[in-house]
Amino acid sequence: GTVLIALPPNASYTMLNNVFTDLFLAGIPMVIKAPKKSAVVPYELVNLYLKKIEEFKLPKSICMITGNSKEIVKKLMTNKNITGLIFIGGGSAGNNLIQSYSNLKKPIVLEMNGSNIVAYLKDVDKDDFISDITSSIKDRIFGASGQFCLSPKRLLITDKFIEITLQVANKICNESNPGPMSAESTNLVPVFDVDIVINQLKDYSNEPNVEVIRLGKRVDLKGNEDEKGEFLTPSIILIKEPLNSAIFIKEEILGPVIQIGICNDLHKAIDIINKSRYNIRASFHTKDNTSIKSIMAKCRSGGIFFNLQHLRGWGGIAVGGMGDSCETDVGPRFFYDNF
Repeated sequence: GTVLIALPPNASYTMLNNVFTDLFLAGIPMVIKAPKKSAVVPYELVNLYLKKIEEFKLPKSICMITGNSKEIVKKLMTNKNITGLIFIGGGSAGNNLIQSYSNLKKPIVLEMNGSNIVAYLKDVDKDDFISDITSSIKDRIFGASGQFCLSPKRLLITDKFIEITLQVANKICNESNPGPMSAESTNLVPVFDVDIVINQLKDYSNEPNVEVIRLGKRVDLKGNEDEKGEFLTPSIILIKEPLNSAIFIKEEILGPVIQIGICNDLHKAIDIINKSRYNIRASFHTKDNTSIKSIMAKCRSGGIFFNLQHLRGWGGIAVGGMGDSCETDVGPRFFYDNF
């Protein structure tokens, strides 16, 4: 039957391609509820698929709509011709969908919040650290201005790496300018809710043991300060006691914010990850087998990765409610590389 796809304003080509491709190749009709505020990327991708449909003489099976989300989704979900829903977006909206439509007994796939952690242990080589921390900040955190749910938005480092991390972070921030969306560039793209991110930054500044190294500003497309601008320049936050920070542990920041937590102890790092909300992936950098065995035994995350420069795979812990892991549907829970 026809599948309804509800998308967030920060939907990227990569995100949509992952959703569209399987349905498209299977010949399953799609009704796409694009966000009213920022539907450019969905439209461009749908047009690409329609060209392929015409090229291969396939039946047209994509419909794009915009408008009031709640009203449209309600009408579509109660339509007997809609047999399922794929939702990408925030946790509150996803929970509302479940509460509203679970009685219809239609398949619902939810991909909600994510605020993942990359942890660098004390045995990591300095050159390897510089290479990966650059990738972590540039390609992952700044992909879509920090609005990808699967990107690691928080870093855990030891004291010895503080200085070099701040050097790398400031350099990347200085190179960042408003521009087209890309998961592999430092272009700043519109932030969906600038006010929420600004308030989160204010809350960070009021927490003890937190140092605001760089505070982002609201700007327009040309990079000029604008109180109504849809862009945010990058922020750098240094959190000296991550376990005591409500924002680091419990919140997801959807903006270009580099959160750097200081942690010199493996067991504390595991504790931070286990207590973190929205942590659907955890990545550790270490070559110590004893540490790896301890992480595998004690760390709770939808996916756990070791020494990978680019994360892959899905997870399902914390607010996802999928138990210890839902990685088994798409691959192993543990990933290794560079040994």
